Amino acid sequence: FFVSMHKYVLNTFLVLFSLFVLFCAAHDKIQPLQPFYATLFEDSIPEPSGLTYCNGRLFVICDRKSCHYIYEIDEFGNLVMQWGFDSSLRDIESVACDPVNNVIYIAQEEAKVVTAFRFPLQEGDWDVDDFG
Repeated sequence: FFVSMHKYVLNTFLVLFSLFVLFCAAHDKIQPLQPFYATLFEDSIPEPSGLTYCNGRLFVICDRKSCHYIYEIDEFGNLVMQWGFDSSLRDIESVACDPVNNVIYIAQEEAKVVTAFRFPLQEGDWDVDDFG
């Protein structure tokens, strides 16, 4: 009886110790990201909601009903250019980029619509493709 009890205690200890080692090993792999830079946006972008980097440029969208722009900013958060789009697009939540095809996508949360824009050649020159 003593031998079987000793094996049970030893096996339990080994299982618990193994779980502890696994937990510690997994915990070491999860490292919090440490920010190295942060900036405040100018008032010209009232409620930034999404950001994408594409072809060496940063683009931001805004989540206000009055915002109907895709903003181009520099690395310090300064407004470089703003590109207008149709005011019927509402509740814009995200922006993404396809640098191969020179397309920017914006997603409308409530309408569940993704709209694609080709990169403009000059101010006000957006081609719109609706993938709704």
